[in-house]
Amino acid sequence: QGTVLRAAALADMAKRGETQIVNKEFDLLSDGASTEPPGPDCTRSEAGGLLVIPYVEQCWDVTRSGLPEVLAQSTKVLIYVHGFRQSFHRCLNAGHRLLTLAQETDPQNCPQVMTFSWPSLKNKLRYHDARKNASKAGVRLRMLLLALRQAGCDVSIVGHSLGCRVSLTALLEKDAGGSPLCTRLVLLGAAVDADVFDDAGEFPRTRVATPSISVFHSAEDDVLGSVFSLGEMASDFATLSRPTADTAMGLVGVEGQMPAGVAVVNVTADVAGHGMSSYLGSDQVLQCLFGPGAPRIEDQAAAGAAVSQSLTAADLWGKTRKLKLLHVLRATATAAESDLSSVEGDGEVDEEDGTAQPSQGSRSQA
Repeated sequence: QGTVLRAAALADMAKRGETQIVNKEFDLLSDGASTEPPGPDCTRSEAGGLLVIPYVEQCWDVTRSGLPEVLAQSTKVLIYVHGFRQSFHRCLNAGHRLLTLAQETDPQNCPQVMTFSWPSLKNKLRYHDARKNASKAGVRLRMLLLALRQAGCDVSIVGHSLGCRVSLTALLEKDAGGSPLCTRLVLLGAAVDADVFDDAGEFPRTRVATPSISVFHSAEDDVLGSVFSLGEMASDFATLSRPTADTAMGLVGVEGQMPAGVAVVNVTADVAGHGMSSYLGSDQVLQCLFGPGAPRIEDQAAAGAAVSQSLTAADLWGKTRKLKLLHVLRATATAAESDLSSVEGDGEVDEEDGTAQPSQGSRSQA
């Protein structure tokens, strides 16, 4: 299935061609990185030297002026940063869910929602590599934050799981007292040590460039409660560091003296898992993100039940036709795959939602 998706992406690029970079042509990255394409699904056109990205017709370089015009319409921006082992499509789904909730809360004052996608890998045994990627991704997120600050945007960041490491890395200043890069940072199920805000910690609070940090944690988080410390210890061994038995902030909250500008909320009663959907099932989280007018969970559940009960025979017939169409599309994609000799390897299926993923070799290069 992952191979089919990859074949579809390659077919899209072959049919559509270049992705227009609106505010510049493709050249060296600002940090002096290699000009080689980022991965097999993102190539450079032989004709114009522009990027070719599947399903993306236009993009913007955040190191240059001229960001999307939509940011001039609403300077409020909400950035979602996903965690470990998250697929591209699940990242987009979470961003769409955040946008929907924001629109239901205040349609006239709705923020622009961005999803920051980074190579979080899919193999459970590659936590150490994903952790390193998170630190590198934080540098890129910082570039986006600087561009948004230059544009006068009011930015909020929502980090989940290992995405909290990405977010904190982006906001970490060399010295205390730097200008804020975002108005607030919300950490959900943070996969970082509970004492990182200490002066001797990994992310001292005085050097995190935001005036407000909200930490939501749950003692019922099965992932952070069982494998987080093992993953951190394995990462310590891999880097020849002294192994430590870390406790996740997303499990117990903030340890030590409570730093200024940090609010800690225990949502154990509402959140019984580690997934982003579990945290969006908490009224306390929704009120923090969207204010007191946020849709209540029980109201959403009642609305969903009403919709399901109102389905008619015609609705069910329409759903059946869509399923048949899906099978036809899958068969077409499978046929297209056989014409693309560059596609190799078997794909994986996401364990949580069944989403097909690209092959391991493709992911490691992306």
